[in-house]
Amino acid sequence: LTSCATSSNLIDQKPVRSSNQIEISQMMRISDFLVRVPGVHVDGLGANTVVLLRGQVPLFVVDGVRVGFSYQQVAQLVNVNDIASVEVMKSPSETGMYGRHGANGVIVIRTKT
Repeated sequence: LTSCATSSNLIDQKPVRSSNQIEISQMMRISDFLVRVPGVHVDGLGANTVVLLRGQVPLFVVDGVRVGFSYQQVAQLVNVNDIASVEVMKSPSETGMYGRHGANGVIVIRTKT
């Protein structure tokens, strides 16, 4: 599901509750979540997948740990069935806590565990 906030987007695997949420069923890859977020561009498949946020490579954070800028690392680290939510942070006020590494945006993945 996608619920949009002022400058960030949050994708949860919960029942649809409002008109600004989109149902996402049977996700196979993390990119299946990200492709539905406005401003996120996903190109390629498998090892060649590139994720861009406003044309830049974002920082990936999984359960509060900075994983880096590689979508492939995140895809290997996180089982898509374990994802509780995916949040895309775009504005400087949201990404400020990540310093210069978050300047291109941050994709925060929270798992169910």
